[in-house]
Amino acid sequence: MREATEGEGVGFDAIIVNEFRGIDEEKSESLARELYLLVCCFYQHGMLIRDQLLESVLGYPLLTLHQEIGTSLEGLVEYAETDIVRGQYAARARHRIIADIVWKKCGSRARKENILQKAMERLNLTYRLDKMVFELFIKSDEIVDTFSTLDGKMKFFETAAQRDPDNVFVLQHFARMLLREKS
Repeated sequence: MREATEGEGVGFDAIIVNEFRGIDEEKSESLARELYLLVCCFYQHGMLIRDQLLESVLGYPLLTLHQEIGTSLEGLVEYAETDIVRGQYAARARHRIIADIVWKKCGSRARKENILQKAMERLNLTYRLDKMVFELFIKSDEIVDTFSTLDGKMKFFETAAQRDPDNVFVLQHFARMLLREKS
């Protein structure tokens, strides 16, 4: 898609950004856009986000989320059943490259920092999926660099250290971040 659209003067990235802006465009603060941004944060790295984590990070019960969003994310966010016995689902974007574009080019930096911090605070490390996301987030310079200030980065790692105090990788990547920041 990217190669097909680049030669026509309208870039693929611009199409994706416009698509994001068109979600519930009549609302300045859109729950659907926020949910899509959160899903893209995870799926840019190929990770699904549990529906219960969506509920916790966004602060709305699942039923309310689905009622508020309706069909505005149809074709953009897909749900997969992750546990048939417990009836658990997880969300993903339609493609990793699209998720990467949405995360990098849509939403304010403050909004993304807030989403990442809330996600770190609410990950349930007893779930395999959340544990994988946790490991990926602390190891990813790109994710950590979403935070614009040293204080934001430090809070992110301090939260991670509280969530998994025996994980030596948290401290290792915390130290790497401090070295990159020359602190």
